Amino acid sequence: MLNNSIYTLKNVEIQDGYIIASVLSKELNLLLKDVPIQTPLIDVYFNISGQPESDIISALTRQIHSTVQFVSTIENMVRDGVDTFVEIGPGTVLSGFVKKIAPQVRVFAIEDEASMLKLKGELL
Repeated sequence: MLNNSIYTLKNVEIQDGYIIASVLSKELNLLLKDVPIQTPLIDVYFNISGQPESDIISALTRQIHSTVQFVSTIENMVRDGVDTFVEIGPGTVLSGFVKKIAPQVRVFAIEDEASMLKLKGELL
């Protein structure tokens, strides 16, 4: 009986979280409609599809409530010629994932000024 109650509670939490994300997605879409967004000069891959998206506003708003397609995003970027990845922020979790998905690429993580200066030396 207890397990069924916990299971039901988890379903409610997931459903409520999805509802909240859907509402936020619609709100973001309304806000972004008034923002002038130019076509990027380079491909921008979105983790909702693992591909570059032509409708940036739609992609950004769907990203709030969609499943992250991290593996296919990295695989598609490598297939399209990307050979260097830079993770910016604390930790190196994503860098580690990239190394496992595509061991042939260069991967850097910037956590502070020292790591940024090291990257500058590596790339120049």
